[in-house]
Amino acid sequence: MNQKYKSIYFPEHPGETSQKKSLTLAFGKKTGELYERIKGLSSAELRQLLGNDYQTLIANAKADDLPSKHILPSSIKTIREFHS
Repeated sequence: MNQKYKSIYFPEHPGETSQKKSLTLAFGKKTGELYERIKGLSSAELRQLLGNDYQTLIANAKADDLPSKHILPSSIKTIREFHS
């Protein structure tokens, strides 16, 4: 599987443009099934499933000593059962 990408828009992200207010997740071999489950979801749906805003996600990433791009896929993995 080639790498796939999914961006999640966070209105409260400190970026100046809508493109800078998005976090892009990369999905490869190990997370390909997860990508297939979430690829049709909107940013609003993903934010709702995550139950967190941008600041909370970043704080969780820092607490776990992870870059934000790693905390989001692991958070999504915990809710993927809801989209089986």
